[in-house]
Amino acid sequence: MSSGMRLTLVLDETAAPQPTYWALSGCVDSVEAREQLRNRESTPKPDRIHMIDEYGDFHGHKGIQPVAAAIREWITGNDGVDAAIWTGLGPKWPGEQRKRFGEWSTGAAIAYLSSLANERIHHDAELYFRHAPPDVYTKLRRLVEKELGWNRVALPCELLENS
Repeated sequence: MSSGMRLTLVLDETAAPQPTYWALSGCVDSVEAREQLRNRESTPKPDRIHMIDEYGDFHGHKGIQPVAAAIREWITGNDGVDAAIWTGLGPKWPGEQRKRFGEWSTGAAIAYLSSLANERIHHDAELYFRHAPPDVYTKLRRLVEKELGWNRVALPCELLENS
């Protein structure tokens, strides 16, 4: 769970593989880029911003090693990419949601999102699902489309960078 009561995409080695999007950083080095991402994500824990540096060394929370191995392999196949930095905040299902909807499951997530819609405070949560990339098609996303009708809407082209 993220700000705006949204359920957001996270890297999870137990989930089915999904396409991943990336962008080159304009930072001077990978240490600066990692710090900028930590600030943007407002996380006080530097180990939750993962990095594989130019030497192939992993920096971050040690519980994510299978994902790190896949990313390390990706780096070696992409000329011009010296390092990879990503947010590793992991899944969050706060205690209040656990009490109200039960342990995390797709069913609990649908119940939570339905409650937001019923209370008319679902705008940010709905937009997140509608604007997620089309080929990131998780089990939860399929259920959200089926149960809530929050189908994908293309982003306006002026939001996309011209190459």
